[in-house]
Amino acid sequence: MGISYPNGNRDWRSFDNDGRIVGHGVKRGSADRLSKVLEYPDGINLGTIRDGIDPTRAETFWYTPANRLQNTTAPWGELDFYTDGVGNRAYREQTTPGGATTTDSYLLAPGTDRIASVANGGSPSRSFTYDGAGNMSPTRKAGSRPRTATTRPAGWPG
Repeated sequence: MGISYPNGNRDWRSFDNDGRIVGHGVKRGSADRLSKVLEYPDGINLGTIRDGIDPTRAETFWYTPANRLQNTTAPWGELDFYTDGVGNRAYREQTTPGGATTTDSYLLAPGTDRIASVANGGSPSRSFTYDGAGNMSPTRKAGSRPRTATTRPAGWPG
């Protein structure tokens, strides 16, 4: 399955019997521009993305027993996710390949399981509000204009 573009690139994807992408690539002529193999070792969660062009660009993902993303390693470094006792994400640590670590802490709105704000290194970086129906309202990143989160309308493909 694939798409051909006017610039000569051909995008292709292959799927397993459960409809999950297990291969993705881009070719120009016979040359691979992108070649990825996606593996689901537990039959549920994406565990590895192997790069067929540059093996050093592999990505690996680990999950909790509740199937929540816990750790990743990839060219960008390592991401570790931590949750509270009921499964809400509490904070995330990112360690770059050079060893620098940053932490994002997720603060919940009182009495809810909704994220109210994110702090990076103790400084607020984003805040979130919700309308009466529980939908996320425009968000504000520290020092920027509000951004609006959107959802797909009913019946939208994908």
